[in-house]
Amino acid sequence: MTRTHPLTLLLLLCLVSTAQAQPATIQGTVRDAAGETLPGVNVVVDGTARGAATNAVGFYEIAGGPAGAWVLVASAVGFETARQALTLAPGEAVTVDFVLVEKLIESDEVVVTASRRAQRFSEAPISLSIV
Repeated sequence: MTRTHPLTLLLLLCLVSTAQAQPATIQGTVRDAAGETLPGVNVVVDGTARGAATNAVGFYEIAGGPAGAWVLVASAVGFETARQALTLAPGEAVTVDFVLVEKLIESDEVVVTASRRAQRFSEAPISLSIV
């Protein structure tokens, strides 16, 4: 019978836990329907504060996340929100690209007025609204 040395068991345990703790990385590019890259798009992991904004060429990277199932959400003003589900293994690097479709934003009219001198709201000779 051979006897297993406790130090050997400890070393094996450390190696297994290190392999499981390796963070995953997600990167990709966000484009519009015409294929143009979109800067300033928010790409986040749904339900968390983990995410990134695309740079000037539409690239983003979310590093250091845990392995497992994720749902990525890409959103920007004037575009439909896009979602993609994925599953990451420990230490895996994945590329997830998005194509966002433009969305019309409707709002009520906005009236802006100004004068050349400072005056109280109650002294204005015209009707004013505070937005």
